[in-house]
Amino acid sequence: RGSVGWAAVGAASEAAAARFGVGDSGGPRASASIGVGLFYDLLRIDLARGLGGDAATGGGWTLLLSLDPRIRSIL
Repeated sequence: RGSVGWAAVGAASEAAAARFGVGDSGGPRASASIGVGLFYDLLRIDLARGLGGDAATGGGWTLLLSLDPRIRSIL
């Protein structure tokens, strides 16, 4: 799966961006990922990587684990 997106810092979010030390993405960024859903998609495991650039600009690997919110009451 692939995706493209960008982030901008507007007037309403300038204080939060400064507090967390983040800025805008500097234009569109692309990524690619592969994932698998387990136990009827209640658990999802994805491996994603930003395309282009080095690790500082989004070229590193990220492992994502997610649980379906419908099982929140069980936990």
